[in-house]
Amino acid sequence: MPDGDYCLIIAKDVTELGRLNRLLNIINSIDKLIVREKDKKRLLEKACEKLAMLEDYSTTTICVVEDEEVIPIAISGVRKNVLEKQRECKVIKEAVKCKSIVAKDEKNVF
Repeated sequence: MPDGDYCLIIAKDVTELGRLNRLLNIINSIDKLIVREKDKKRLLEKACEKLAMLEDYSTTTICVVEDEEVIPIAISGVRKNVLEKQRECKVIKEAVKCKSIVAKDEKNVF
């Protein structure tokens, strides 16, 4: 430029786009699991493992709710011994009650 040097920067935060892309990839991989995996329990366990990778969660769980009772079906990670304890998990019960996502950072949620 005749009056000196100039710098033009155009920036866009792509963090949310990256998260959406990871979510779509996980959904796609779970869709492939549904086609290939014949054992329902193993399918749900693998789906939990895929979902845990989404945000580097240590554990993810799939539960069914019948008449406000929480029935754990599958869990990812090495803490599979907590699956039955999740029937009484305060955070899961709160999420079911308010029909919304609930996140807590507590040590004793059972």
